[in-house]
Amino acid sequence: MVMERFGFEPEMSIEAVQERLKELEDTIRRRILKEMKIKEGAENMRRATSDKKSLAHVRTIVNEVNSTLQNLNQELSDVRTYLQMTNDDGDAVSTPVKRPGKTLLFHL
Repeated sequence: MVMERFGFEPEMSIEAVQERLKELEDTIRRRILKEMKIKEGAENMRRATSDKKSLAHVRTIVNEVNSTLQNLNQELSDVRTYLQMTNDDGDAVSTPVKRPGKTLLFHL
């Protein structure tokens, strides 16, 4: 349930939910930018080194960042979907959101 996932209280108004979703969107975008900077730094290290041990470490960092970025982008997409749903009709209750392999319910 979205309320539990994003820490919403059952008695929150639509406006409060929208505000919280916008805050989450901003937070996630900042985290994505931070991860992109880490990835850029790791790729610069990869170009600057020829040591096999260092290259292996850099590959690990890049793989971890790529995984984190994938998760953050999915989370950002979910937040934007929920935000759009609340903007569309303001009283979205138990609206199913389809994703490959699962259906999420958005309860307000």
